[in-house]
Amino acid sequence: MEKVFIELIKQLNSSVFILLGVVFGAFIASWKLSTFIATWKTKHQHHETALDKIEKKIDMIPAMSGKLELIYNNTLRQPVVASHSPIGLTDFGKKIATNIKADGFVDRHYNLFLDCLGVDYQRLNAFDIQKSLFSYIGGEFKESKP
Repeated sequence: MEKVFIELIKQLNSSVFILLGVVFGAFIASWKLSTFIATWKTKHQHHETALDKIEKKIDMIPAMSGKLELIYNNTLRQPVVASHSPIGLTDFGKKIATNIKADGFVDRHYNLFLDCLGVDYQRLNAFDIQKSLFSYIGGEFKESKP
């Protein structure tokens, strides 16, 4: 066997051996890379399926919140708010407001609410005040720091 290699070395140029080594090395490297990519894809494929499931559940949230509100309104024996505009609290609603100390919340943020209504807030009717405060509390109030 040794004599065969010696004869090959004598007959072939050393650059041919280098070329064969490079080709063989490239083949091995591409084979290892393809097996690594295949195992990585199979290992992390569950992430894509999990994200798909989460996206489907996120799409269901608005429908679920509507159903939850419907269930809440239909099962609550004592309504919290009166059914006229502007919204007023019923006796049960006043009891809940007392239990959660809503007046303290209003007292702490009174100046923010006045800023929301503007300088001539005394000219506004109750419906306009309610509308302004609902939009303020629903959006900007979440971002402001007391």
